[in-house]
Amino acid sequence: MNPNRIPLWLLWAACLVPIGSQANDIEPGKEYYSAIHTPRPIVLDGDLNEWSGVPVLADPKFYIPKGSGPSGTGTLVLFEEYAGGTWTGPDDQTSAVQIAYDADNVYFGFVVTDDYHENAARSAWNGDSIQLMIANADRTQQVALYNYALGGVEEDPDLNNPANLVEAVRHEAGPPCITDGSCLTDVAIKRNTTTKKTTYEIRLPKAALGLAELKGGVKFGLGMAINDGDKDTPGQRGWGGLGAHAIVFGKTPGETALITLARKNDIEPGKEVYTANPAPKPIVLDGNLSEWSGVPVLADPKFYIPKGSGPAGTGTLVLFEEYAGGTWTGPDDQTSAVQIVYDAENVYFGFVVTDDYHENAARSAWNGDSIQLMIANAAQDQQVALYNYALGGVEDDPDLNNPANLVEAVRHEAGPPCITDQTCLTDVAITRNTTTKKTTYEIRLPKAALGLSTLNYGTQFGLGMAINDGDQDTPGQRGWGPGRPLDRLRQVPGRDGPGDPRRWWYRRRPHLPLGRESVARRLLLPGQQPRTLDLRSHHREAVH
Repeated sequence: MNPNRIPLWLLWAACLVPIGSQANDIEPGKEYYSAIHTPRPIVLDGDLNEWSGVPVLADPKFYIPKGSGPSGTGTLVLFEEYAGGTWTGPDDQTSAVQIAYDADNVYFGFVVTDDYHENAARSAWNGDSIQLMIANADRTQQVALYNYALGGVEEDPDLNNPANLVEAVRHEAGPPCITDGSCLTDVAIKRNTTTKKTTYEIRLPKAALGLAELKGGVKFGLGMAINDGDKDTPGQRGWGGLGAHAIVFGKTPGETALITLARKNDIEPGKEVYTANPAPKPIVLDGNLSEWSGVPVLADPKFYIPKGSGPAGTGTLVLFEEYAGGTWTGPDDQTSAVQIVYDAENVYFGFVVTDDYHENAARSAWNGDSIQLMIANAAQDQQVALYNYALGGVEDDPDLNNPANLVEAVRHEAGPPCITDQTCLTDVAITRNTTTKKTTYEIRLPKAALGLSTLNYGTQFGLGMAINDGDQDTPGQRGWGPGRPLDRLRQVPGRDGPGDPRRWWYRRRPHLPLGRESVARRLLLPGQQPRTLDLRSHHREAVH
């Protein structure tokens, strides 16, 4: 019995850009961040113990000078020196950032490694400090500017006294509730002069972000400048951070990163969104991924079992879910690596599945070693298509890689009208290497098969996948990775005979509403944001 045809998992997207072009100055792969729901209540005390499990974004780079990312002429750096400041390496200044949310607030946890704390000016920005820009979801308009700083220098014996928190200009700009004082932000900052680390713990109420609610799928733009001064060069003498050019050399919302609040589901934290890259070379469907060199790899995402236990916090995080007597003995039994690229007409998927035994004696689209895909709309609340790919046969078949063994039946289980009239059928090449024990799937989905009319920078769609596994002693669908099952299925007797496994219908369980865990993974072709280049923004006096 096929219990759960499409396990779903969410991908984290960074930035998909046209070849040779960047939407802004942010390091490729760092423009998009998924903020998870807080694993436990956040207490603003400058101690991040309760942040365990929240994904960390460490040391994002950016192109200098400002505006050189889209032109491809810039230099990728961790830190931009300014006004005579120098950066001697990671101990001088680097950072790690975490972002989480609950029903009422978004929280930021920063750990800044810095060899000397310098804010003698007790300024909101002119010395060691963090500046945040909040932008709207389109990243075309600034919503707010907030600044956080601990006044004083490394040698001050009472440096961590809360009285040293700089209040002036903390709320430089914001929604009306900032002006009337009803949605002010809060911060705790602690400096450890032994470890040379400064911790910032920041709380932004939803209204301070210009948002009415905080829930999965909500987006906003975020830019940060982590300013640095040193003992011999005090003040703002350089900066690092995610989207730093949103703030320095003129305020530029299009230079912010896009933050998406993750849905609460069974997906491993931090894996909800994935970015597809442009194909570096023309893709040839031959089961050989040599032309995929340089494409980011998503390897072995985990998920919580049993189903529904992720939001409850009661589940176990696994790479593989055993089913119907199947067993998983470890990574050699089944693990996977996934790559996704696109061109003007198609999205391509490259899978390398490590598996000690190829088992699809049933020559089934799902009941044995196979890959199943769900395509959903961008809102992840409607199914667009169901596609299945399998190589019929078993490990010992001498002619296993013969294309005649590709399973055609039920490949296109459901899809847009162009699937019915066969004008947008998908294609696949599958090869099994019985020496390395790896199976390669190379899949092509035309844009119409995804329910899309164009594949532009910024296009989004939902993606779910199940990588099914059987073994020699336990043939059939006996478990899956890397995601959670979509739903229970029931066999429907029909003219093909009672219990024919090709005849299925979906029955939604009432406690899994469509759009939450049902249509999970969002694939982003992140969008280039309109912006105006002001040449004056490069002038030194325009930094703050």
